[in-house]
Amino acid sequence: MTALGPKTWSDKKLHFVEEKMKPLIKRIAVYAYIALVLYLFYRSVWAFALLIPAAFFYRRISIKEEEKKRHSVLTLQFKDALISVSAALRAGYSIENALKESLREMIQVYGEKAPIVSELNMTVNEIRLSVPAETAFENLWQRTQLDDVRTFSQVFKVARRSGGDMVGIVLKTSEDIAARAETKNEIEVLISAKRFENMIMLVMPAAIILYTDITGSGILDPLYGNIPGIVIMTVCLLLYILGYFLSVKILDIEV
Repeated sequence: MTALGPKTWSDKKLHFVEEKMKPLIKRIAVYAYIALVLYLFYRSVWAFALLIPAAFFYRRISIKEEEKKRHSVLTLQFKDALISVSAALRAGYSIENALKESLREMIQVYGEKAPIVSELNMTVNEIRLSVPAETAFENLWQRTQLDDVRTFSQVFKVARRSGGDMVGIVLKTSEDIAARAETKNEIEVLISAKRFENMIMLVMPAAIILYTDITGSGILDPLYGNIPGIVIMTVCLLLYILGYFLSVKILDIEV
């Protein structure tokens, strides 16, 4: 046990550093690519002034992407939590005790720092403080803003107030939500290759301009340093940006 301790701590520290460095490295790479594109399209140091608005828009886009990624991860984890809750309900647990069992399993599977562990922990604590379960689930939806959590919260509220077969209703809803989460995950896997192809296609215009500029013996020189050339390159850059947003929109499939 003692021999494994330093290695485990070292692995955790390395993982922490990697998680912190990845966003920074990605941001630097994107800014460098934007700077290269601006230079290729205008071949002027003045074009680098456009890095300021470009960095602003990229930051907004990256925040949305990070939030979407967090929602995607939390959706999959919530699906697993519901499966755990369903198994506990089948075993005869109450919904409150089923949540506690689910929390224990999520800690074992994802670790204490996982988003679902934090959310379930707050929900369990609310119920422990005599907050009604339906209110706790509604608060969970308010915090996460996930459609699956909202669906489960609404169905659970109706089931408890109507006095019907709450366990059966919760089980059926959990199965439907889990099935939808699985379908969404399968779609993400299928389009992951298309995302890679899209990234290559977005890099190709800049690569073609760079290749032509290096090997073309000044064939692109008439497009630089004059008003008509600047207008033409600006139109091409706008079309390039439009193509990027269209490709992102096409690959953004909601289930």
